[in-house]
Amino acid sequence: MWLITERQIDGSLVTMCRAQDVNAITITDFKRRFFDGSLYCTRRADYPFGSAEEPSNSGYIAPQLYVNLPMTYEAYNTRIKSLKGQSDCRLNDIYQWVADGLLVVILAPFGSGKSFTCKELFNIFSKKYQIGEGARCPIAVNLRDHWSQDSDEILERHGKLIGYPRREELNIGIRANMCSLIIDGFDEIGITGVANIQNKNFMREVRTQSMVGLKGIVLSLPSGTGAVVAGRDHYFDDVKELASALGLVGRDFRLVRLGEFNEANALELLKSYGIDEAPPDWIPRKPLFLSYLAKNGLLKDAIGINGARGQGNAWDEFIDYVCLREAKIAKIAIDPESVRNVLIELSGDVRSTYSGTGPITTQGLAEIYKRVTDQEPTNQSIAHLQRLPCLTLRGSGDSDREFVDQDMLWALQGFNVAQHALRGTTPPKSRGWLSGLNSIGIGAATHYFEKNNFDIYSVVTYANSYSDNSQFSADLLMVAIDMAQEESEIDCRGLKISGAIINSMSLENVKLKNSEFHDCQFGDFVVGEFGLDSSISIKGGRIVKILGVSSRDGLPEKLISQDCEIESFDELDTNAAIVRATSLSNGKKALLTVLRKLYIQAGSGRKLSALKRGIPPSIIGKIDGVLDILEQHNMVSFYGGVVQPVRKQSDRAKKILASSGLLHDDVVELCDSD
Repeated sequence: MWLITERQIDGSLVTMCRAQDVNAITITDFKRRFFDGSLYCTRRADYPFGSAEEPSNSGYIAPQLYVNLPMTYEAYNTRIKSLKGQSDCRLNDIYQWVADGLLVVILAPFGSGKSFTCKELFNIFSKKYQIGEGARCPIAVNLRDHWSQDSDEILERHGKLIGYPRREELNIGIRANMCSLIIDGFDEIGITGVANIQNKNFMREVRTQSMVGLKGIVLSLPSGTGAVVAGRDHYFDDVKELASALGLVGRDFRLVRLGEFNEANALELLKSYGIDEAPPDWIPRKPLFLSYLAKNGLLKDAIGINGARGQGNAWDEFIDYVCLREAKIAKIAIDPESVRNVLIELSGDVRSTYSGTGPITTQGLAEIYKRVTDQEPTNQSIAHLQRLPCLTLRGSGDSDREFVDQDMLWALQGFNVAQHALRGTTPPKSRGWLSGLNSIGIGAATHYFEKNNFDIYSVVTYANSYSDNSQFSADLLMVAIDMAQEESEIDCRGLKISGAIINSMSLENVKLKNSEFHDCQFGDFVVGEFGLDSSISIKGGRIVKILGVSSRDGLPEKLISQDCEIESFDELDTNAAIVRATSLSNGKKALLTVLRKLYIQAGSGRKLSALKRGIPPSIIGKIDGVLDILEQHNMVSFYGGVVQPVRKQSDRAKKILASSGLLHDDVVELCDSD
């Protein structure tokens, strides 16, 4: 006989029952006879959690400890109406909502800690369950393992993957309201078949079909069973599509959005790896990226000797890692190299858009896939393409995507330029590009050329080879100038560029010879003494700002013709002009020179020798002391022999430069000496 009670009865009564051959047990313990939650928790803890897995044999890259992410949430009612707007929340709030039987959807950008958060939720549920403080066992499913499976197949295969012996018990446990579900990666499942790109809604239809198994699980949850479903924030077009695809229509739910780390979060995470220094400013504050760099020793090593080149190396390694990670998804049809090439081609295509980041249409994705693989896309590959990292929704209710992480986008654009040049091809939409290559992209292209053992004049040769494609040719010339920072001159061999956009061009450290620019658009144009001596000519077009010369009278007409429109001049914006300033002490001159090179010129960092190049001995002697002061005030940092700017101090540095060193600032006063 059995005596089943709601709560634990007194020990003496249990003893009395046992003497009468009666099993006295609580309803919770009785249910556990049909589903062994403790065994499940043990087996599940030994299996990777979602996309936190690293594509190698060294395990996965989850941080040493969980660091709370900034989180906001909205509460939606059964009609998918937001009740109160966004509010802040914490991980324990999510736990409590799910424990109380609510449904929670977690949305996060690529690499922002979605899978880490799901793992930490599992740990909280598991600990409370096993010590008897929580009545429900957590079941944590990686949807990336379950392509084209219905709800029962998902649970059956999940049990097999983690090594749970009686897999039918998972269904029993859920339907008996003994479990809370944590389902990660709704953006990582798909279906097979050929994509119909002529149908403008086919992406949404693919997403709907992909969600059939997950939707079946959600709809079959008994009343009072809570669940977390997590995925990337750009996967669905809007909240209504999300609710419909996941089976949330007619149910109250919480929509939680994860934010990126702030500086304190990043430092807390890195300390778990034994790293006490803040990461360089170009590194996105995302758990996935920081964990990867920390674990693989790239926080210090990737910067290398030269800041710009080191940055290109770091992005190169990281993009390779991302592509390996993407391609490892079970049954995926795209290899890592193709994933990388799709991203690179996408980055080039968006340069022909007015925003510079998109839109990336459904048809555009399919066309690029065919361009890269020479195959027609399937629904499986399209489902993969629509969740590529670095993409987000362009607008509510719009299926188009756009790049959201500009640093990664700019690096990809640099690889796009270098890769096509090395292949002897031109990017398909390069004749319609509406922007010049950013300094991060220039650094990435420099790294790519040097990695493939191509020197400056090889790049100049490429620039001349594509002179009929002026923007592509101009980008290559800017890369050659970046590669020549240790040189004194570049012979452009008669290069002619017409109608290109050049974000920034500096002739302060490099003398250009034998090139012409016709009707080009320049951002900043740094003249310097090398510029005055360069045998190039700029005819027509427009320059936003001339740096280093105070008026047109100081410019040789052979350098810049009278029909070139110049919007403004700024004299104290070259090292030579700073050195000539009689009103400044040598200490201030050293300070302004260092700040200019680090905060104004293209590139991320400078060698110590580069900071001292072309400066009189009386000022060179002040550089080391100025750097010590700047480091003490957290305005520079040192990585791998390279001096790095601290980007959060950019406004402060620019104010000092704008005041010509007259600003009342502790750094200025400490550096003010002869």
